[in-house]
Amino acid sequence: PRSTLDRSSAASDVYKRQLERYDEALSMIEKYSLGDTNAPIHELAGDILFKQGKVNLAINQYEAAEEKYTDQTSKSIISMKIASISN
Repeated sequence: PRSTLDRSSAASDVYKRQLERYDEALSMIEKYSLGDTNAPIHELAGDILFKQGKVNLAINQYEAAEEKYTDQTSKSIISMKIASISN
């Protein structure tokens, strides 16, 4: 049987790989965040940053998405996301 230390180390390794994937995902979408029609990219970046625990940066991305979305449904969803993570 695996010891608690082994399981903890394995969990830590998985977590680190997950964070690296978030960084990779942010790098991949960054080039698309410069255009005028990139609200979904900003929203996705906000989701990734939130998963990384970078709440303030996530809120900044959500606010950028909210400004660029033109439909009220999307704006409402973004407002709910911001409200749910704001202190």
